[in-house]
Amino acid sequence: MAQELLEAEGAQVALADNGRAGVDAVTASEAPFDAVLMDLQMPVMDGYEAVRRLRQMPAYDALPVLAMTAKHESEDREACLQAGMQGVIHKPLNAAQAMAIITETLVASASGVAS
Repeated sequence: MAQELLEAEGAQVALADNGRAGVDAVTASEAPFDAVLMDLQMPVMDGYEAVRRLRQMPAYDALPVLAMTAKHESEDREACLQAGMQGVIHKPLNAAQAMAIITETLVASASGVAS
């Protein structure tokens, strides 16, 4: 659903089956990613570890990364922020809310303001 939503808004979307493949997709891409939506529950490498690995590389220390999770507790949000993500998009996906969070994060990133 997230892919369809983003493509309908004109975004180019790259998908990864797991966290390691996601890190590899970001680091191998010739064109820089504008943002990453990171599922927390993935095989091989979870979203927390994937974003930690991206943050270890200076080229990706400011890349906007948003968690996608069904967990709604405040400590889950805090764990995402501690891992290096800028925010959380909750599942089940609410299209309007997800686009508002993505837009806010991209605008904040472009202006150099933390979201």
